[in-house]
Amino acid sequence: MHKDCIILCNHTNKDGELSCLQEINGKPFIEYVAEQLKKYHICKIIFAISHKKEEFKKHLIDNRDRFYFAFDFAEQEEDASSGQLIINALQYSDTPDVFIMNGHQLFDLNLDDFIAWQQTKMGDVTIALSHQESTEGYTLAHLNEENVVHEFSDGEANKSGLLLAGMYCMFRPSFLNVNFPHSFSFEKDYLKKNLKERDFIGMISEGYFLDISKEGSLDKAIKDFQIIFKPAATNDTN
Repeated sequence: MHKDCIILCNHTNKDGELSCLQEINGKPFIEYVAEQLKKYHICKIIFAISHKKEEFKKHLIDNRDRFYFAFDFAEQEEDASSGQLIINALQYSDTPDVFIMNGHQLFDLNLDDFIAWQQTKMGDVTIALSHQESTEGYTLAHLNEENVVHEFSDGEANKSGLLLAGMYCMFRPSFLNVNFPHSFSFEKDYLKKNLKERDFIGMISEGYFLDISKEGSLDKAIKDFQIIFKPAATNDTN
């Protein structure tokens, strides 16, 4: 099955630097995201870029051998919204269902199961959900017995719940049928505002989740990634 993935690479840290280029153990975060994807035979990645796009492009082009798939750059103006980035990036893919990911978040989710769930449930968007004990700064999804989202709420520091983990499988025709303003937020202006008109499906995974933009996440990533992305042992035949 032909699978394309749009990765939104516009999130910045408090210093105005791209979160996805945060270095961890000698490699930027985006390379770990790409490493996770290679086992699912993604045909093409579309990097949706705006802020510091020349810096981002230079890194990928200079390190082309580290990326195991075709990719395109879908460029937008400096202050482009998430919605603008997605609309523009969709021009580079022709698959009915397309993955969308945040470049500053890593979630260990089986993408083959993800797209199968989307197609079985026939959702407008399937949302990857991660159960976390502290959810401050995130949006939480509440599901009915058929795994359809019936409510979104705001997370809190000491409140557990199913947070939106930055990965989506979207049915393109349904999304493009909405009359959006020029600038809009994918989460606020599409998911939240169209909750009653669209079928948004939740898929819960217990896989590893990390948001590199959150306080304390860098130290955690440095430690965790040494284990998660440990090079496979090779047999010495000499």
